[in-house]
Amino acid sequence: MSRFGTGLSRALYVAMLAIMGLMLLAALFGAIITVVALVDPSAIEGLRARINGQDVYMRQPELALTVGLIMAIACTFFVAVLWQLVGLLKSAASGQPFTADNVRRLRILAALFVTMMLVQLATLIMPVIAQDLLNARALRLDLGTLFAALLSLVLAEVFRAGVALREDVEGTI
Repeated sequence: MSRFGTGLSRALYVAMLAIMGLMLLAALFGAIITVVALVDPSAIEGLRARINGQDVYMRQPELALTVGLIMAIACTFFVAVLWQLVGLLKSAASGQPFTADNVRRLRILAALFVTMMLVQLATLIMPVIAQDLLNARALRLDLGTLFAALLSLVLAEVFRAGVALREDVEGTI
């Protein structure tokens, strides 16, 4: 791999680690909001969230609980996706992208995308706690997540074929 490609992979790796750190902090904040809403609902009354373009004050403990859980779950999924991408970048930077580990990482990415889509679908089906704040028009299924899952599965198969080809070539040398 060229020095430019390796340098670019390293820069992306560092950027992803920084983003993962920020997302972990956001997930922690969401978890803290959830715990506080469960333990002492009056403590969260001054908090404000932006939902569907509206500023919402957390006067209802159920709303704070919902926002905290959604924030924690979304950030955790995001970090899990980034973790797999960091692994892919590390192996690309080392010059060995076609490995069994990368096939596994791509399959995990596909599973994460499918899980995200199922969670999204569940939010469409479940009764909405704050009906006046969240309406059905704002909750729609994103088919881009399904596309990302299918693309990850296709890439996993391409990488699996690359691993088999590399092993075959190494066996003949």
